[in-house]
Amino acid sequence: MAAGWRRPAAGSAVTVLLSLGASGPALLRGGGGTGGPSAASLRAGEVHRLLTYVFSYDDLISLTCGAVLVWYFAGSFEKNVGTAKHCFLTVLFAVLSALLYLLLEAVVSRVSEVEGPKGFMPVAFAMLGVSTTCSRMKRTLFFGVRVPVALVPWFLLCVAWFIPHSSLLGNISGLLVGEAYGLGYCFCLDIPESVSSKLDRLFPFSLLKRVPGLKYIPGSSAERRASESIKSGALEVEDATFQCSWIAPPPGAYPTQSYCGSSPPALPAFPPQHAAARSQGFHHSHAGGHDGAQHGSAAGYGSPSSPSQAGGAFEEFYVQTHAGASPGQCCQPASLIAMGDAGMEATIAPPEGSVQQDSFFSMTDVFLISLITGLFTYWFFFRKKKEEIPELPKIQTVPSSPRDSSFIEKMKKTGRNIVVFYGSQTGTAEEFANRLSKDAHRYGLRGMAADPEEYDLSDLSRLSEIDKSLAVFCMATYGEGDPTDNAQDFYDWLQEADADLSGLRFAVFGLGNKTYEHFNAMGKYVDKRLEELGAQRIFELGLGDDDGNLEEDFITWREQFWPAVCEHFGVEATGEESSIRQYELVVHTDVNMNKVYTGEMGRLKSYENQKPPFDAKNPFLAVVTENRKLNEGGERHLMHLELDISNSKIRYESGDHVAVYPANDSSLVNQIGEILGTDLDTIMSLNNLDEESNKKHPFPCPTSYRTALTYYLDITNPPRTNVLYELAQYATDSSEQERLRKMASSTAEGKALYLSWVVEARRNILAILQDMPSLRPPIDHLCELLPRLQARYYSIASSSKVHPNAIHICAVTVEYETKTGRLNKGVATNWLKNKVPNENGSNSLVPMYVRKSQFRLPFKPSTPVIMIGPGTGIAPFIGFIQERAWLKQQGKEVGETVLYYGCRREREDYLYREELARFQQEGVLTQLNVAFSRDQTEKVYVQHLLKKNKENIWKLVNDGNAHIYVCGDARNMARDVQNTFYEIVAEYGNMSQSQATDYVKKLMTKGRYSLDVWS
Repeated sequence: MAAGWRRPAAGSAVTVLLSLGASGPALLRGGGGTGGPSAASLRAGEVHRLLTYVFSYDDLISLTCGAVLVWYFAGSFEKNVGTAKHCFLTVLFAVLSALLYLLLEAVVSRVSEVEGPKGFMPVAFAMLGVSTTCSRMKRTLFFGVRVPVALVPWFLLCVAWFIPHSSLLGNISGLLVGEAYGLGYCFCLDIPESVSSKLDRLFPFSLLKRVPGLKYIPGSSAERRASESIKSGALEVEDATFQCSWIAPPPGAYPTQSYCGSSPPALPAFPPQHAAARSQGFHHSHAGGHDGAQHGSAAGYGSPSSPSQAGGAFEEFYVQTHAGASPGQCCQPASLIAMGDAGMEATIAPPEGSVQQDSFFSMTDVFLISLITGLFTYWFFFRKKKEEIPELPKIQTVPSSPRDSSFIEKMKKTGRNIVVFYGSQTGTAEEFANRLSKDAHRYGLRGMAADPEEYDLSDLSRLSEIDKSLAVFCMATYGEGDPTDNAQDFYDWLQEADADLSGLRFAVFGLGNKTYEHFNAMGKYVDKRLEELGAQRIFELGLGDDDGNLEEDFITWREQFWPAVCEHFGVEATGEESSIRQYELVVHTDVNMNKVYTGEMGRLKSYENQKPPFDAKNPFLAVVTENRKLNEGGERHLMHLELDISNSKIRYESGDHVAVYPANDSSLVNQIGEILGTDLDTIMSLNNLDEESNKKHPFPCPTSYRTALTYYLDITNPPRTNVLYELAQYATDSSEQERLRKMASSTAEGKALYLSWVVEARRNILAILQDMPSLRPPIDHLCELLPRLQARYYSIASSSKVHPNAIHICAVTVEYETKTGRLNKGVATNWLKNKVPNENGSNSLVPMYVRKSQFRLPFKPSTPVIMIGPGTGIAPFIGFIQERAWLKQQGKEVGETVLYYGCRREREDYLYREELARFQQEGVLTQLNVAFSRDQTEKVYVQHLLKKNKENIWKLVNDGNAHIYVCGDARNMARDVQNTFYEIVAEYGNMSQSQATDYVKKLMTKGRYSLDVWS
């Protein structure tokens, strides 16, 4: 037997005990499993047989195997593994499925014969229903075909229909129960945390969570990316002699579990020996990769057995999933595993009525299958009928769906031969893609910018059908080496694809930041993967660094890229650059104001009629309930805000981010209007001249110039060189026009002038208009050129366990004087500063939504944590400490909680002093180490305190398996802290510098060293 089975999984033990407890009476009486109890006997009052009806098997081995399956693929709802809630949900699904079956059976049996359900089939479909209902993924692979995730369990119902002795009605009952729970779970209807905690204290199941065989591994993208290099082998665990067999986490799902121990052998599928049984093998369908990672497959495990060991036949068909989610958060389904039955010995006599039981096409089955097929056919094909325009029925009859997602057909139709895909989170990559597509006309080519989320990227193999075709990819890297949201599907496709791209010509420009660990990971991966699939690279990978000068990096790459394109295709530049408008102005003199956007991000009037779910395109208007100053002195203003999210159904976890949509200072907007002599209240639209483009407007239209400059456009950051080039034509003074063109050029002199006059002087568009009196562009062209105003992200400074209806923000206002003597102010922080609760009798509202993070507390509260966060980097740790205090109040064993915090002066900007002192007094915060950098002659930072306590740090990390969290500045603090850990590990671990570096990197891989940093 494998070594890993010396430590049985806690969940397996729980489920076996539950199953035995439920099935024991019937088994002892000899009534277990062979035929199952009848509905009549249940209705007659034999309630104890209800669980037997669901859980019992023909023998103990098959019972154990079924228990193991439920443990591996059904027990990961919101960190419930091995808890009373886990057991309760398993029993609940079993009981409700059986009750629903009995209710439906009484009706359906009058029409046709109904097969009785057995084993874990209904429970399996219930678990599958929960996972697919809670899934964020829209589509997944099913038998090699991409289908909507919502249809997967219904397709599997059809597959299960061909399994002998399976009950279609029973399986439907289980699926309906699971989907009902999943819908409630997504809308935050779940068992209260307080009830779960009480159950854990009342029942002994909580003890099972301390079994060493369980270990929580956060499903971070960094971990998954690192797992690529180890997926062929096993990870070494420092304090054990066994190895961890990884079950790859589903994309976006957390928590996931790592099951330490050798991989259990898969249950064998025996060949059929029984006339009434048909063998079923294993089938695995894997919904592919996630951010920066390539996944292995999750497999079904069970106890090893042989025909001689088993006293009966496996006559069940299992479909289970492994996925984890928090209520209200949707997670993607992971592997779908189907395990079939097999007969055992030919000498076993078939049970009575086996001829009827083996009938595949009973009237009930035909009726239910037809009904299901009809309903889903109607839903799938006719659900969009409401969007049709009744006045133009003939246009709707044109079959457009195959072409809507085909960029090839669009390029052929519009005569384009260059497509520039962009993966963009803040709009910069999209801007670069638009610039490259506009450049193409200078070389007799036609380009188009494309969002990969809107097209079927498998068409890349057909791009060679277009003469002189080229695909360019502007790919930004987001977070810790992740794809941007709109490039996630493209990334997944690249991981799964085995297409032949030998006819594709491509080039890649990546956008990243060198202060982050995984610099330009997405750009590098796309470039490498396309080459692996056979595509031809016509120019080298470009790597832009936002920590340096991203604009200059792009210009340098672009000026070498186009000559390479000309050489490859044998074309030449047609002449000088010319300004090409992408949008045309339409002024509305007579418009219904109810159809005019007033600052909404997506749906018109969404701020007046709020509807969940809330996200980037549908933010929630949160009421500011508190806004107080945190620091006692100094020039800066550090503030604590509280946003009310009651009745929003927004759920968050400690470590998540809150995104806030700010507004530009009205005085800046008015000054732009005055300089350009424009009535800012004019209602207008900017309509795309390319009628085939999916992007009809640069921002929501129709709207007013005032609204656009206030809510939609970035007017405070220095404009990029392409904006200066386009504006130069409107300068009537020749010297000013020449200066603008020079700064927009790729010459060394021009780059230096742009760097000094625009970037270093921090001149925004208003400052440029003020310093160049002859530059007076049309306001509509200016609005077309300016980038979108982006949401600002803040680490949430609260715990949802303590503050379920509020989100706290800790921020510092940004104000600085430029080289020109102007006072520049941060857009979001100064806007938030002025959000006073109940000012003038009205609420102060903040458009916001929550962005999930991988910055998570350990699964086990008893695990020690080391938190390092100077300045406002303390924000997520306030939430962490609040949550651990709450856990301690619930009777949980909480490990050491160590905080390293830094500020300038103790009497000036010591944030949350009273709260931290209270937590320390209560014993929740076991160590509080504060560095006051300017209270003494020599500056003291958090890394100095780490070195001072290095022996204790090493003991917590190496012996206590502590988790390390770093939040704050990426450029200096995070790097210095990481170097300090290298030194500590090298000294106390007796390692070389390279070994110490590998040790810390492995902590990151395991999710024990987490970063939440910014530059």
